Amino acid sequence: MSRPNFFIIGAPKCGTTALAAYLSEHPSVFITNPKEPHHFNTDLNHGSYKSDKDYRSLFLGVSDSVSAVGEASVWYLYSDTAIPNILSKYPDAKFIVMLRNPVEMVYSLHEQMVFSNYENVSSFMDAWALQACRRNGENCPRMCPEPKLLQYKSACSLGFQYERLLSRVDRRKLYTVFYDDFKENPKKVWESLLSFLSVPDDGRVDFPVINSAKKRKSHMLMRVNDLYAKARSTIGFSGFGTGLFSRLNRWNMVFAPREPLPKEFDNLLRREFESDIKLLGELTNRDLRHWLESN
Repeated sequence: MSRPNFFIIGAPKCGTTALAAYLSEHPSVFITNPKEPHHFNTDLNHGSYKSDKDYRSLFLGVSDSVSAVGEASVWYLYSDTAIPNILSKYPDAKFIVMLRNPVEMVYSLHEQMVFSNYENVSSFMDAWALQACRRNGENCPRMCPEPKLLQYKSACSLGFQYERLLSRVDRRKLYTVFYDDFKENPKKVWESLLSFLSVPDDGRVDFPVINSAKKRKSHMLMRVNDLYAKARSTIGFSGFGTGLFSRLNRWNMVFAPREPLPKEFDNLLRREFESDIKLLGELTNRDLRHWLESN
């Protein structure tokens, strides 16, 4: 059985889905399916592959032609235990981290939480205001497996998370991608990343948009679909084989751009993340002052 030798550790809503998808198509790279087993974040009640047996099963049958074997659990960067847990088993592992302006990231993350049925407050401003009481276990959605995922400021404080990461991982084992760079010149980032992973250039020139902003047409239908999936998992039922729920799930999805945040709230977020953005800039030797400018 192959062993993972690299990890895309986050952050969420920073382009990890696209990067993992591109890597999965490279003949010398293997990415787990699902891409986010979340095995090593033992401090978060999140993920379906917590047992060693289930996790190992994800790497069965990897081709001998594959030299880079990895997974892409985006909450590892946020987790306090994931990186130490990984290093205890795979001390030579390489890490890929993707970073984004937290003001953009946090709004996108809330939308994803709503889409995934982890968040039951559709207004981001209202959900932001609930962080304090949720930290005390109040007003947490029943369908959310881990309330810490709804602590939006902590989840998007990338400066703090990156500083902690550097205290644990040798920079030579770390590849950092800024979302803006990946979006503006994906080929340049791609070629540099392949060099980091020590795999040959596959000649990729097409980098399609993946995981665009999306919403649900019906949250009731989404809940029914989630309950059906949970019931199948609980009783070990393989399904009816009709594909009906998969078709309903696709029908229930609509791609739509996010509405701009009110200017006052946008400015509030920039003030909230100001010190963290400055810290991240210092750690990465990057001028990020434009992240603090109002739209």
